[in-house]
Amino acid sequence: MPQDNGYQEGNQVILLQSGSDFFNRLFLRLSEAKRFIHIHIYILGHDKTGLEVLRLLKEAAARGVQVYLLVDQFGSPWLTVSCARELSLDSLHIKRFARRVSYKRLTLGRRQHAKVCIVDNELAFISGLNYADRYSGLDGQEPWLDYGVEVQGPIVGTINHRAAIYWPRKIQQRIRSFKGTGRRGEVSCRLSWNDWLRNRFQISRSYRKRIQEAQEEIILVVSYFYPSPRMLRLIMKRAKEGVKVKVFLSRRSDVPFMRAAMNYFYSGLLRNGAEIYEWDRSILHAKLLLVDGRWASVGSYNLNQLSDYGSLEANLEVQGPLIEEWRQSLLDELTQGSAHVTTSRGGILRRLGQLFSFLLIRLALKVLFLRRTLVDL
Repeated sequence: MPQDNGYQEGNQVILLQSGSDFFNRLFLRLSEAKRFIHIHIYILGHDKTGLEVLRLLKEAAARGVQVYLLVDQFGSPWLTVSCARELSLDSLHIKRFARRVSYKRLTLGRRQHAKVCIVDNELAFISGLNYADRYSGLDGQEPWLDYGVEVQGPIVGTINHRAAIYWPRKIQQRIRSFKGTGRRGEVSCRLSWNDWLRNRFQISRSYRKRIQEAQEEIILVVSYFYPSPRMLRLIMKRAKEGVKVKVFLSRRSDVPFMRAAMNYFYSGLLRNGAEIYEWDRSILHAKLLLVDGRWASVGSYNLNQLSDYGSLEANLEVQGPLIEEWRQSLLDELTQGSAHVTTSRGGILRRLGQLFSFLLIRLALKVLFLRRTLVDL
């Protein structure tokens, strides 16, 4: 595979799954931090998992580690301004991201949806996992299915430098003053970022490019599948051209009308030769794209226009022979826990319900974004 601009060699990357696989490693790294922790998170749960993260951050700050925690105001409403002030210490800096405009139950504003954690500028986690019980399983329930990576190597410095931009200038300089490390492995990877306010659509464009260039296989694992018309046409076109397209979605959804809206896309995908699977062990919250067993993108980006135009998103793109190992283990897990969908479900009433859900979400997107943003850049 050709080497694209922005890829950095010499990294070590480990794919992690929600539950103990991800959170045991995260908790360990936070407890071992010596100089610096920098976190961006959408939901910091007011539950066992979120409070455990806060406890580890406070302990790290008490031993002199500089801690920077950026949480989304909408995703973590319990962490109020007064609460953040009470928690803040000389070494623990907490910022609530994005002012929002609210009227009754309608809330508008850019979301900090990226899930990034950097420790000592030597290792970083990029994932789709919020720090809450539904992802860790600490509440005793089956955790929502999601994925992330732990990465070590030169790319960590790039991740930290990019994430620092959302802090005030003086804090940016302090965050960027921490030096990174050299080579830790042989993996080539690149940070990709979406932030419409800064005219960054790297993840969206990368998804389109890789799907367009796929030769053999496209594997999409998507939690909230509502692609733009252009992206949907591209996926169906590649399936019709003979590329194996496997789409893994959730049989259950935490978002009203989303499951029915996703079902609306089934007939077109199936008609053009795509394979659809529905994960049923828990809610599927993953965001993952694998192409030809040689390239992958994992992180917070959902294949919908909210991730394109309404949120900050961070993904890590990884390429090389490591991806075939990921592919084998992912397909084993996903196919065992999923039902293969071979026909679009339901009679006329169900199809009308799916159409209604599709149109309702489409209307919500038009309200949220300017008309020009509904056409891919």
